[in-house]
Amino acid sequence: MLKVGALAKRTRLTVRTLHHYEVIGLLVPGRTPSGHRVYDQAAVERLHQIVALRQLGFGLDAIRDSLNDPALALPDVLERQLAHVRAEQTRAAQLAHRLERLLVQVRQQQPLALDDVLHTIEATVMYEKYYTPEQLADLKARADALGPEGMQQAQQDWADLIAEVQVAMDEGIDPSSERALALGQRWNALIEAFTGGNAGIRQSLANMYQQEGTASASQGAVDPAMMQWLQPAMEAASSDK
Repeated sequence: MLKVGALAKRTRLTVRTLHHYEVIGLLVPGRTPSGHRVYDQAAVERLHQIVALRQLGFGLDAIRDSLNDPALALPDVLERQLAHVRAEQTRAAQLAHRLERLLVQVRQQQPLALDDVLHTIEATVMYEKYYTPEQLADLKARADALGPEGMQQAQQDWADLIAEVQVAMDEGIDPSSERALALGQRWNALIEAFTGGNAGIRQSLANMYQQEGTASASQGAVDPAMMQWLQPAMEAASSDK
């Protein structure tokens, strides 16, 4: 049995996230006689399913539906997560193979084939940027469709929203308030516009933020404190859909 703070520490989730999962009925803990939240083995296994499905790009509503589906058992979730991780390993292994081959050629003072160098650059960029070639092509197509003016407007929309969130934080607005929820809805809408509703692109974006950190992933536009403040509102806004 784990208390909420211990579970948050062991999983690197925030206590606020676990509380939100409880509020929306996604993960309801037990209670001690003194009223403290406690999570047993079954709750921890359910939390793993939630985290795994989020990694696969599921929204909170879809996760709830999946967990309530008797046809979707824990082995199914594990198989999906394992397939996702193996795909990432495959991309990393392909890049490692290309780098090893180039390293051997350089050490033996052999001339490098232009195609080998180009493919290695491509693989490096795709891996470091977290997006597959298909996802990058999709993003480029949407940017082309927006045109320069549309792209400039999208950038301005993000700048305006970030500034408004900062004002709300500075004013000490409760992250669970209606004002925060409205900001979370707008943030989700801009992410939806960027990803085009593509779950894979959204997951790649999430992976980049998780691995690189908010400041680096946003190129300094958003700090970690802002994301921590806004996350409950974003999740609540998603669950309201």
